[in-house]
Parts: sequence; structure tokens; C-alpha cells
Amino acid sequence: MERVCEKCGSLVSGDVKFCPSCGAPMQSAVDLGKPETSPQPIQPNYGYTNMPNNGYGMPQYGPNINQGGVPQQAMTTGQWVGTILLCTCLGIISLILNIVWGFSSSTPEPKRGFCRGMFFAELILMGISIILCIILVVFFLPVIKDLIESSNDPILHFFNS
Repeated sequence: MERVCEKCGSLVSGDVKFCPSCGAPMQSAVDLGKPETSPQPIQPNYGYTNMPNNGYGMPQYGPNINQGGVPQQAMTTGQWVGTILLCTCLGIISLILNIVWGFSSSTPEPKRGFCRGMFFAELILMGISIILCIILVVFFLPVIKDLIESSNDPILHFFNS
């Protein structure tokens, strides 16, 4: 005799009292005290937890469900324009806004992803800018110093001494 576990959906052979896969109690093959009911559809979870089910045993994915199961909030065009302007055009304020909006759980998911991307892009650009400034100072400071020393301008000699 083969039965299907109602909890995990695995096929169980023999007259066992508990499912060997998940440990759920199995109904007996003959239960004289209860009337027969129509069998319920098998709904295994395939390792997914707390996911909506479509009734065919597969998790249901919708357009408004992200990985945490929290509905996404749609953003209007005006909100996108404001976000882009605030996150790109205000220097250090943009960096702070990108940190706050990018790592806050109350920010809508599209805006949070955009702000995280902008934050990391700003960090990369700042790093490149600092490296270029160091290179310019190291290579061009001696050249500028030689130009000042070889010049006949008294003002430059004043600042050189």
C-alpha cells in the first residue's frame, strides 16, 4: 500500500504511522470511525517556506512579491525624477541620501536598489579621484618646483623661499 504524506508530499509505502521524510503523523489505511472525504491536492513546498501556493504544489510568484515576501511599492515618474536629482546632484548630501535610502528597510525596493548602486558608484569615483590627485601631486610637483626655480619672476621667488 502506498500513500502520500499530506505535509511534505513524499510517497510512503507500507503501513507506517509517521512519514520517514518529515516525521508527520500518517493517517491509517483504514479508518472506520470517519467518513471518507475527497483527497486534498498534494502541495509539497520544494524547500520554499512561507511562499504563497497556487494550488498545484508550486510556489506562486507574482509581480509584486520580492524575496522577502513584502509587497513592492510602485514609484511614479515624479518620484523617480526627484530621487535621481537628489541622489546625483548634491555632492555630500547625495552620498548621505544614498546611504539612508539604500540601506533602509522602509524604502521601496526599486528606490533602495538605485540608491545602493549610486552609493557604490560614488565610492568608486571618489577612490579614482583620490588616486588621480595623488598621482598628479607626485609627478607634477617637482616639475612645478623646477619651473619656479628657473623663473626670473621675483614674486615666484618670494613664495619659493
